Amino acid sequence: MRRWIRLYTELLNDPKVQRLPAEIFRVYINLLCVAGQDDNGGAIPEDIGTLAFVLRLPDSDCKAAIDTLIDHGLVDKNNEGIAIHGWEKRQYESDTDPTRYERVKRFREKKETDEAAQDDEKVKRVSHAFRNGNETRIDTDTDTETEYINISSPNGDVAADAPIADPSPYIEAAKRRKSTCRSTKQPTSQSTSLTVLEPERELYQKTIKSFEAVFGQFSNYGREGSAIKKIIKLANGDEQTVRLMLEVYLKLTKSRDKFWSSQPFTPSALLSLWDRVRVEAEKTVNDMAGWEAVIGGGT
Repeated sequence: MRRWIRLYTELLNDPKVQRLPAEIFRVYINLLCVAGQDDNGGAIPEDIGTLAFVLRLPDSDCKAAIDTLIDHGLVDKNNEGIAIHGWEKRQYESDTDPTRYERVKRFREKKETDEAAQDDEKVKRVSHAFRNGNETRIDTDTDTETEYINISSPNGDVAADAPIADPSPYIEAAKRRKSTCRSTKQPTSQSTSLTVLEPERELYQKTIKSFEAVFGQFSNYGREGSAIKKIIKLANGDEQTVRLMLEVYLKLTKSRDKFWSSQPFTPSALLSLWDRVRVEAEKTVNDMAGWEAVIGGGT
């Protein structure tokens, strides 16, 4: 006896099933349960009286329903009796194995352990790449001229197990920078707003290399490059601000949260989620006024 049967979603688009009258469709589903309960290769009682009693139908209605299902190719009739068509193909003997639950449980636990170990190893490698700049690349690109942004700390000397750096250096640096630049900031035209200025070119290269170290090669460098320029603009061109936002976003994508763990570690994704990442980053900063000085306005 089976406690459950397999019902496939393709049933929704199977014309043989969907063209059945509603009352016959109900009979068909009930017959699947009857066959599962008997667990005899899909066989169902051949005696109409017995089957009618099980289905709670008059004998005449039960016989008419069986004949309709045979005509639609959903029930087979032969010398051995009647049975659900394709039963052995869709219902597995292993489903009734009493040890199956424990075996599946052990398999899933091992899979989760292996995946966690792989994730830990990748995070360690990425962290090493970020700390050591041009010493290590995760992908096969041999260009080592551009240094990565070290998103573990402002000076690159924080222990690897400290995923979020102390935000106070970023805050103080941003305050000084904002104070210095406030009086000299010049308006820019819309046509040049996304141009990477010379002082920001190195930051642009560091940022794109840092994203590549985690994600790999992008499918659309035009889109991702434009996103990096906008990220730099949102960060007021401050490397420490970009570093902090990348670090917070990386931690979020490695978390167990379903939403964050499904997000790719790409510039365009970070840009689209900038305000939400900013909110998450605020939780790591005690001086909220200082945080506003770092991040400035939203998108």
